[in-house]
Amino acid sequence: MLLEDLVAQLGHNVRRHHAGGGHADVTSVRFFDWADVSAIGQGCLVLAIGVGDRDSARAVLAEVEQRRAAAVVFRAGVCDGGLPAGDVSILESVPDADWSHVHALARAAIQASGVRVPGVDVESDLFDLANVVATAVRGAVLVEDADKNILAYSTVEGQEIDWVRQRGILQRRVPHTEQTDEGYREVAVSPVPVRFPPLNDRHGRIAVALRAGGELLGSIWVDDVDGRSTPDALQLLSDSAELASLYILKERTRRALAASASGTTAGQLLRGSGDVASNAEWARRTATSVVVVLVPADADGPNSVHWATRARSSLNVYLSAFRQQHAVTVEDDRLYLVLGTGRERPVDSDRVVQGVAEHLRQSLRVDLIAAVGTAVHGVEEIPRSRQSADELLGLLRHRQDLPRIASYTVLASQVLLHRLGESREALRLLDDPRLQRLLDTERPSGQAYVSTLRAYLDALGDAAKAASACGVHANTVRYRVQKVQELLGVDLADPDDRLVLWLQLRLLAGEKAWRG
Repeated sequence: MLLEDLVAQLGHNVRRHHAGGGHADVTSVRFFDWADVSAIGQGCLVLAIGVGDRDSARAVLAEVEQRRAAAVVFRAGVCDGGLPAGDVSILESVPDADWSHVHALARAAIQASGVRVPGVDVESDLFDLANVVATAVRGAVLVEDADKNILAYSTVEGQEIDWVRQRGILQRRVPHTEQTDEGYREVAVSPVPVRFPPLNDRHGRIAVALRAGGELLGSIWVDDVDGRSTPDALQLLSDSAELASLYILKERTRRALAASASGTTAGQLLRGSGDVASNAEWARRTATSVVVVLVPADADGPNSVHWATRARSSLNVYLSAFRQQHAVTVEDDRLYLVLGTGRERPVDSDRVVQGVAEHLRQSLRVDLIAAVGTAVHGVEEIPRSRQSADELLGLLRHRQDLPRIASYTVLASQVLLHRLGESREALRLLDDPRLQRLLDTERPSGQAYVSTLRAYLDALGDAAKAASACGVHANTVRYRVQKVQELLGVDLADPDDRLVLWLQLRLLAGEKAWRG
């Protein structure tokens, strides 16, 4: 495969730094390793993943040139200041490149470069490929990823499909049965197409695995209605698998780059830093913004591992489908979502967040805690919304009695009290000897002074209302309140005494130091 064509297939992952001495032909791709340099040969694309400075890059470049490699790819920034120009082409990765994606995409492109499927070229998509295969093999076609999600299907008129194929297309996912699971395992380990006979009310199938190197990307399935597929048709199915693998990797890389761009934008917005122009663009498109932080409700659950990374891509697709202005990033296994309300039409952020939580619950099978920060005007205020969302998340994790999806605007008072409870200075309120006398008297007397006093203060001094909350007579409340005043030497008619006692009891409840 010509290097120029491979660079085009790699798209925005790499950029050319030095063109080399000619039109190199690339036949393989390898990561650079000083312990295994003998594996690098003529026509090799070398990924110098571990090279981080110019001196090391010069040494690597001399080695790969001696071994007549086609090109070498260095990390972004390594080539700054220049490297010696020679016969080996020098490429540079984009910042934060996913090297596993670059390697898989390059390998798939090289494998597919010699494949020529009539009616299909590299600019086609999976639906075009499915239709070509369906016509040649004379059976309806499905292209699936490794998780059995349907990526594309043929639309050739007149081809029969059974109920399994029909339900899979409607649900965009293959129905689970014992037979299909066994079939997938057989296809995954076979280097050639596998034929399955008809089963009850289901057609026969022909299937081939989609791979890039050692990674299983998915599979192509053909309805084999009458078993008349010719050897030429089966060969075309095998060739098509190479192209399908390339398409899947290109789309995966495109999404990864889009997610990376969104994550960079979100990170800049959350910190109030970065490219002023992109921030200004965000400001022009939105009236107000709000930050949402999401975490699994069960942090130790089986679906909580790497959930945020998996959720980011799914969430970008979901919100883009609704044309919702957004940016997503992951920090410390928290998913941060910046939502723009839009200038042309108002956006109900609470409704959007409910939809996001439900979408992720269904797609990832994980229940979430979602904390919605304050709505702010201007990109420079977005860090303030992020701070309020983080504070609210701390409260929601601390208080299981509160909703799992909540807004700072609704729970602002509880957040502020929680902030007090986490402050060492605020906790000094609990060092009051009067409070300790109240707690010491409570235990032997059994008079429930603490719970009665809390109910009385919560009821703003309404003895009848406090009595109803405590399940006693109003006179009992009045008696206990009088005893508390005598015991502590306070006057509950004094606003300062009332405020201090109420804060002390709230702090106690928040710290779970008292369970009256």
